[in-house]
Amino acid sequence: MFNQTEKSIAQIAEYIPRACRDMKLKEAKARLATKIALYITDGSDAEVLNATFARALNSHTREAFFSKEGANKFLI
Repeated sequence: MFNQTEKSIAQIAEYIPRACRDMKLKEAKARLATKIALYITDGSDAEVLNATFARALNSHTREAFFSKEGANKFLI
């Protein structure tokens, strides 16, 4: 059974590529940061969420943001 943080990771990983598809990198990063903050407020582990999505948040290109290592495939 998944815990709250694992559910949050799965939901964000599914949502971000779909919602941010036509956004500029800066906008997509802001959307991801906002989503992470909302899930932290709801009780997910801040350290785990930030570590999981760090590569996407620190990316310098849209391609890196949406790559499998960036924002698309976090559930390893």
